[in-house]
Amino acid sequence: MIMSSGQQSEFKPSTPDPRFGVSAPSSNPLVASLPVIVTKVNDTVEVSWDQESAAAPYASAESMLERLSNQAKRDTLRFPGSARAHANFGAALAKADRLDEAILELEIALSIEPNDYLAGVTLARVYVHQGNFDKAKKVYEALLPSYPKSDSILLSLAYLALRDSDYKTAEGYLHSALNRRKAVGFTHFLLGITRLKMGNVHGAISALKEAARVEVHKGEFHHALGVAYAMTGDFGRAERALRTALILAPGAEVTVHALCNVLLTEKQPSEALEILRPHIELRPTDAHGLELLAQAYIGLGRYAQARAKLLAVLDMAGDNISVEERARFLTNIATTFLLEGKDSSAESNLVRAIELAPHWSPAPYEGLARLQARGEQWNKARETLEQARALFHDSQSVRRFLAGVLAHLDRYDLAIAELQTVYVEGSAEAKTCSLLGTLFEWTGDYDSALRVLTDANGTFPKTPEIVNNLAYTYLMIGQVEAARIVLSSWPRSSEPQAELIATQGLLRLWEGDRAQAKLFYARAEQKAATAGDRNLARRIRQKMYLELAKDSVRRGDCMGARLEISRGLSIRPSIGSFKTKLQELLDKLPKR
Repeated sequence: MIMSSGQQSEFKPSTPDPRFGVSAPSSNPLVASLPVIVTKVNDTVEVSWDQESAAAPYASAESMLERLSNQAKRDTLRFPGSARAHANFGAALAKADRLDEAILELEIALSIEPNDYLAGVTLARVYVHQGNFDKAKKVYEALLPSYPKSDSILLSLAYLALRDSDYKTAEGYLHSALNRRKAVGFTHFLLGITRLKMGNVHGAISALKEAARVEVHKGEFHHALGVAYAMTGDFGRAERALRTALILAPGAEVTVHALCNVLLTEKQPSEALEILRPHIELRPTDAHGLELLAQAYIGLGRYAQARAKLLAVLDMAGDNISVEERARFLTNIATTFLLEGKDSSAESNLVRAIELAPHWSPAPYEGLARLQARGEQWNKARETLEQARALFHDSQSVRRFLAGVLAHLDRYDLAIAELQTVYVEGSAEAKTCSLLGTLFEWTGDYDSALRVLTDANGTFPKTPEIVNNLAYTYLMIGQVEAARIVLSSWPRSSEPQAELIATQGLLRLWEGDRAQAKLFYARAEQKAATAGDRNLARRIRQKMYLELAKDSVRRGDCMGARLEISRGLSIRPSIGSFKTKLQELLDKLPKR
């Protein structure tokens, strides 16, 4: 089976799971306008509250606050039994950020009139600002029977329920509010965030689309919609929504970050650079923006500039950065050196990252192993990956890489065992199943290869590499029709990679069209070369000669088979050569 040599040679920056900030709309009835952080972790969406301090419940000019406070205080002295006087004084104190004094006055107001709206709502808002969410909830719940149609109370209770992970209760309050007034963008926005928390991303998109429709000029709603689209992998719609948000709120940092995250995921570094460069000129201390800019430079092959930005972030952070974050930056700096071919500088940074935070991540270990594999130090790469596996037992990327190294050392039994354990447990990722099937196929265990790949095709339908490997395995045992059916399921949205094009060439060969087969193999070789994977290009050409030789044997043309084998043996891929299989086929041919 033709596999890219990427497991050993692909160098990518180590980035955390994509985080998208969602700002709370400025004009909302909640005191707690905390931003939300939405993170894509594997196939799940996690939502958390930004831990920045909430804004003060109110904001106004100092002189105005002083006049309001003095007048309200005089009223309490004139009318000590008036709930409204104490409520007004408490609200004035809250506006002045004198929260403890405000609580005392508001509690006096509620002791006089338990259902006083101003006193209750203001007291609850103060509690939320202080982080006393349980107290705030009790106040709002006490007010609700008297004011069942109050948007402020309903939405505040929904917000508090959402913070408690009581999603059904939050949805109930939000539906009550929507039953009263459907054309309120913030209500739909909060419903969208609630559904994100519930894992109902498509439901969140529906709610956020409505929020953006109702209040089309509100950038925060388009931003949140773009983030929700990004969570589903619909990056085209995500980009459009986020660009709309940026037009409505030019320079919004959280939107710049989200949009550039999407553009970099979609391999559009030039587009990201166009946005980030002027943004950083205006905000040179935006650390996250600088890191995104570094990623854009890496995508454009401008590694020295990427490294300069990463070093700038480290310098700016000084000692105010965790050892884990420092290790991550060192790993990414090493990546820029690796991509430039400066192996010694890369190695020193990777070793420093491992020494600094050995338990942080498998990323520096994998980078070091790739470096060792590139230098054909296969036993060293094995040792590095075994060390990583001991520390990060659940990391399947480490196991896959180790299996690839073991296969190169001709220890296919150990390579298969490395992945078989995960597969038997039922937790194997798509790439793990794909590689395990490949290893079985390579060793000639076609029954096991078909079992693994067929199961994987059912669990991960239309995953390109699984579709390709399953079809290829069918062709290796001559089941042409089964291979044709599997290949027809290739997802149209996925661009055919070199490996698939080569498999299509093999299909043409089995169908008896050698000329078309050669054209497909040539196209696959060109695709690999254009992508910069010269070793894969050589493997494809060598594999073509192997398959042409086998086809010649099936036709009874032994002389033709010898010619194809000779051509194949003249090609020398550095990784994953078919030399042994070519020689085995030659040894089986009748002696001249």
